Amino acid sequence: MRILSILVFFTLFFGCNNITPNGKGRSSIIVKDGSFVYTELSVRSLSTSEIYADISFRNNSENSVLFYKILLPLDGKLKTDIFSIFDSETFDQIIYTGTRAGHYLKTAPDDDEGEVIPNLTPGNFIILPPHQNLSCTVNLSRFYDFSEVKKGTKLSLAYAIFLPAVSLDYKQLYEIDSVDNKMKPVYYDLTLPKKQDIDSMRVKFYF
Repeated sequence: MRILSILVFFTLFFGCNNITPNGKGRSSIIVKDGSFVYTELSVRSLSTSEIYADISFRNNSENSVLFYKILLPLDGKLKTDIFSIFDSETFDQIIYTGTRAGHYLKTAPDDDEGEVIPNLTPGNFIILPPHQNLSCTVNLSRFYDFSEVKKGTKLSLAYAIFLPAVSLDYKQLYEIDSVDNKMKPVYYDLTLPKKQDIDSMRVKFYF
């Protein structure tokens, strides 16, 4: 069994600049850097049919945080593609084969999938109180196609989503984009602190 883990910090603060996902085209959303949530991700590769991803979030703020359930591997299930998995040498992407629940907003002209549009009812969210943890586990081999991967291949995994910014009264936050003066929904990007190597956000494991 090989266990590799990574500790990821992300900071959500309201004074940051608007950014466009992938740096291409004009975005239809406002993306802000993360804050006050500490994320720990690890992989347990037991066999070709048992590749477990363990992910936990800790709310280090003084305010509760809402997590949209579709973007979490609750009860060992995935309802949409929330992980990025690829060959560390060839960069070939491991394809997601699970369902894709919910509705999505195309964020840029060349965006194939877009960001999830939250269904703003209380039952669709988990509230994480201040200084509390939320942990989930999922068997990746049930939702991603590893059939073309050779045994011993080194892979990389990351939790690759934008979190929709939703208030405690279940309203998505909107702000005016300073570029085109249009009102747009706010999402939070899971990022490391500045000057950190982006590759350190990814967990390495062997198939």
